[in-house]
Amino acid sequence: AVGVLCLRARRRVDAAVIVSAMIVAFLLMESLKRVIGRVRPIEYFRISAPESSFPSGHSTCAACFAVLVTWLVWHSTLPHRAKSALTVLLVVFAVAVGVSRVVLGVHYPTDVLGGWLHGTAVGVVGVEIMQARRRRT
Repeated sequence: AVGVLCLRARRRVDAAVIVSAMIVAFLLMESLKRVIGRVRPIEYFRISAPESSFPSGHSTCAACFAVLVTWLVWHSTLPHRAKSALTVLLVVFAVAVGVSRVVLGVHYPTDVLGGWLHGTAVGVVGVEIMQARRRRT
């Protein structure tokens, strides 16, 4: 959705970076899951979640999304209060996603922490790419 909004605002490169970063975060997360192969908590039988546990994919994608959109928000023409409010909402969103994974019993807290760190790292790389492009133009 954010990619579509960027396209409508004629920010095609930002849209491409956001979509690409989300895809890269997901693919790296899937690779890590296969390599690490951590078994899920026993409570996972409440919900069907067959793949490995570490890192949490939901937490990875939520953190990556939050970092990228926060950067876009702070580089927009929105008033400062709106930027602050949206930043808080994005952080709360990423935290809520991670906490929900533990509460549902499908991840250990360290799975979520690993997902947040992984997603944040990929998001920061995406932000650096967008900043480098802005410096050139």
